This record gives sequence, C-alpha cells and structure tokens, in this order.
Amino acid sequence: MASSNKYDRQLRLWGAAGQESLALSHVVLLGCEGTVGCETLKNLILPGIGGFTCIDKEIWGGPTSTPPSSSSSPPLIPSSNFFIPPPLPTSPPQPLASVVSSTLQELNPDVTGSYLVPSCSLHEFISNSVPTASTSTTSLKVFLTENPNIPYPPPNLPSQSGARGTALLVGSDLNPESSLALSKVARELGVPLLLVRTYGMIGTLRIQAGGEEFNVVEPRGEGKKWDLRIRETVEDPSSFPALSSYVSSLVSSLPTMDQQEHGHVPYVAILMSTLSNWRSTHSGNVPTTFQEKAEFRDMVEKGSRDFGMEVNYQEAKREAYLAYGDVQEIPEHVKDIMGRDSVQKLTKGSGSFDILLSALSEFAKTHNGCPPMNGSIPDMTASSTSYIDLQGIYFERSKRELEEFTGIVENRLKELGLPVEYIPLPTISTFAKNVPNLTVVQSRSYHSEVTEPAGEEEREAVQGLVWDPHSDAPVHTPLLWWVGIKSAEEYHRVKGTWPGVGDKGELEKIAVSLLLRYGLSLEAPGSSSGGLLSPSNLSLVLGEIIRYEGSENHCVGSVTGGVAGQEGVKVITGIYTPVDNTYVFNGIAGVAGVVKG
Repeated sequence: MASSNKYDRQLRLWGAAGQESLALSHVVLLGCEGTVGCETLKNLILPGIGGFTCIDKEIWGGPTSTPPSSSSSPPLIPSSNFFIPPPLPTSPPQPLASVVSSTLQELNPDVTGSYLVPSCSLHEFISNSVPTASTSTTSLKVFLTENPNIPYPPPNLPSQSGARGTALLVGSDLNPESSLALSKVARELGVPLLLVRTYGMIGTLRIQAGGEEFNVVEPRGEGKKWDLRIRETVEDPSSFPALSSYVSSLVSSLPTMDQQEHGHVPYVAILMSTLSNWRSTHSGNVPTTFQEKAEFRDMVEKGSRDFGMEVNYQEAKREAYLAYGDVQEIPEHVKDIMGRDSVQKLTKGSGSFDILLSALSEFAKTHNGCPPMNGSIPDMTASSTSYIDLQGIYFERSKRELEEFTGIVENRLKELGLPVEYIPLPTISTFAKNVPNLTVVQSRSYHSEVTEPAGEEEREAVQGLVWDPHSDAPVHTPLLWWVGIKSAEEYHRVKGTWPGVGDKGELEKIAVSLLLRYGLSLEAPGSSSGGLLSPSNLSLVLGEIIRYEGSENHCVGSVTGGVAGQEGVKVITGIYTPVDNTYVFNGIAGVAGVVKG
C-alpha cells in the first residue's frame, strides 16, 4: 500500500502507534463556511485521519442561497474560503457541507469523507434543543452515538500497538452561544474539542480535553533525561553489579591503554571512576556546593592525558552533573500525580494512565523510589566495542525491570477484573521509558471559563502575561487581542450580533469587566509607566475589533488552522504536550502567544 511511503516522514515524529491512532480517529467539523475550520480539517486529513464528517445547514449554489442561520458566522465573501468554489449561475443548489467534504476528500484518498445536513438549525443540533424526539439529524449526541464510523464511545480494548480510536470535534467560527453549547456537550460526552475562530487579522484556538485533563506520556522535545544510574552504582555497586563490574575492568586498564584507546573510553566510566575517587577523599559524599562541583569538573579534566585532544574527557566534564546529581528517583511532579485519588482508588472504570501510575507506585517501593530503567544511553565518544557493551548492559537491566513492571500492571488489571489486553505491552513499555517526562495538563472547559469565576491558577497565569509585552510594540501583545476577542464574543452573547461602529463604548465596558475577573485593571489615564494595560492600547485593540466586525481573512485562517491541525494530532495521538487553553495569533504583527484563561 502506498500509505507506508506516503506517511514515512511523519512516522518519525509520532511512530507507528501514533499513525494508527490517527487512522482510527474521526473528526467532526461543525460549521463549514469558516476558512479556519476547513484549514484545520485539511491539516488533519493530510497526515491520515480515518475519516471526517462536515456538518452545516447552509446551501451552496442555485438561483438564491439560503440566508445564514442564527447559528452561523456573518456572511462570507464567496472567495474568502479557498475550499468553497464560487458557484456559477447554473450551479444546482447543494448542501455546503457536501461541497466542502468533496473538496477536502480530494486531499487524501485514504481518508473517508462524509457530510450531514441537520434538519434544524446548527445551534439546535449542537445543543439538542429540538422539542421533538432526537435523531441523528437533530442532535449531535445522537449523531455521535449512532454513527458506526465514529469511535464513540472509545473502544474498551486498544489495538495491539496500544492505539485507540478517538472522536474529535472542531467548532469553526461558531457564534459564541453555539460555542458554549458545544463545549458543554463535548465535556458531557467526554470528547475532545477544538474551537477555532478567525476575526479579521486575529486567529484563536481554544482546546478542551474530553475529561478534566490531558494525560501526556510522550511529551517529546522537552529535553531528554538520561537514566544512567552513575551515582547510585558508585554508592552501592550491588544495585547495578553488571555496570560496576564492567567499569571497574575498564578503569583498571586505563594505565596500559594506548592513546587511541584512552581517548575512546566512554564518559560513563570516566565519571564513575572520578566520583569514586572524589568520595574516597570527601568522607563518602558527592559534590554539593558550586565550588565542589567546579572542583569535580577540574578533577575530570586532570584525568585526561591531553584534554584538548580527548573528546571523551571533554564530554565527561560537560556531563559531570550526571555523576553528582540526585539519584534517578521519580520526579516530584510525577509523585504528585501518583498521589491523586484517581490513582490511589482504582475502579474497573479507571483509565490506563491511572492504572499505570498505580503500578509505578508499587514498583518504586522495591526499587529505592526509582522508575523502571529507560535502557537508552546518549551518544558519546567511544570505541564501537565499548559502546555496544555498555548499551547491552543498560538494555538487559531495562528489559528485566520492564518485565517486572509489566507483571505488576497485569496483576492490577486482574484485580480490577479487566483483561490484560486493556493495556498492551507497547503502551506499558512507552510509559515506563517516559516516567520522568509524564505530564498532566489541566483542561478547563470553555463553558466553565465563560460562565464561572476565574480560578486562582487562571488569574495568576493571565496576570503573569502582563509582564511579558511585545518587545517592539506592546499593543501587539497577544494577551490584549485575547481580551478583544473575548469582549466581542461576550457582546455577541448579549446583543446577538458582532460589535460595529458606535459600539466601542459598550465594548470597552465589557473589556474592563473581563480584566477585573482576572484581577486586572486599566492604568490610570496619563500614567507614565507605559504599561501593557494602558487605555490607549485597549482603545487601539477594540477599534480594530470593531473595524473587523466578524469578517474573515483566509491567510489568518490558514495559519491558525495549521496550528489547530498540529494540536489536533497531539490530542489524537497523545504524543507531545498540547497548548494549555487558548492560542492567539496576531496577524497584524505576525506574533502569537498562549493565554490560560
């Protein structure tokens, strides 16, 4: 099949399991007129999602088109969305969702495209507010549960690679009332949601997890933490006898090595030998102060015959922290996650992440608080033989500890009455190798953000952004445009239309009220501090918001949709850390930022 070659480059990013997760997923786009939704879907179709459904009420073509419904964004210039071709005078009327689905389907024949035209307004479809009996054309909930092509609810058992099918909702340029309804429904159903919007030269992406959080096992790109157990082995050789014995043999041969061999001793051996010598003259202690660490690095350098020529000793000096750093225990932030009630009190309905954390807690009790060994070692200057030998030593211990950890996981599953296939070996292995990087991203729903007071965490996050203005022009700081867009959305919820000429005064009142929710206020008029929240900056931003009046720019939609597609891949695969809350793109200055509101 051509797919194995077509997806080769992205397989290097998220692996075979990630690609399978994409292939098992289904994306539902609500609102097809907006460019940003089509761009988002495009950037999910190209990497190979399983299928998608476009949902919209509007009609394309024909002698007259239906006016936009109350749940739609303002009328668009026909050419503002490249995925909607301008209809000819002779074009027969067709559902807009059908036109968009057909256009996007051409991008990747491996992906199955479909469309749905609700028999009610899009807002009623989303909110399930039709008084008659609900059907798949009047209720989003019914549509998701009755469509056999959508993995909802998610399958109980994953594939052998650990991939699970995922449904993902994308709300594109919906009016704020529909966005609220969609957020509420998505959280009730446990389905992740992307709310995307372009407003003139500004683009926004609001991410919402299916549950209360995103559990990230493979954040990647966050800085790899090597698990070499150097200090642990020096302090207690019996904890890692294979490594201790190998290094002792290697170090004892140092005096008789020729220059070539001496310059290719792995730096793991150099650091273990140096740390052992240090402890012998420092009452068994390791370097702790800045001065002691500097002396230790000098000690490493002095062990070289020619430091300027021996790259392995240069590497050892650079990586000296691996010798005197803390023993590779489970990080504090992971211990905090392990201490949650959902981990301590497992049930049959517990997710795989909590079950794995519970097993990790038990494993750590018998391994000095350490997780299963990762087994991988960094690149280093070494002879082929010594590097392969060292790699084999770490691999063998990693293999033994993974088998032990797997046994604990399987026992947990049996205790809960779940089949061992509930968490396949690839998932267990991936988890064990990434314990230091485990991440939980709390996900407040958009509905909660709008209807409930801001929490302390959100207040602190927004307040912190005030001290990070755009370096050249503070008015272009994404935080200000986030305030502008949210104020316009609130205005729409009250008035039923976007703010225009003559509405600036009322929009300013809404913006000031929004700032107060997060413990902020405008500077006093005439203040000389030149701060971000000056009345002049807010006036400029709101003036632009009024000038846009809900219009759309395809270029801004393309950038925002590209980011949304990228975040959608993270949500579906569970690989890489997703944006925390809201991404804001300022197309005027070409800058972007994240606001946790």
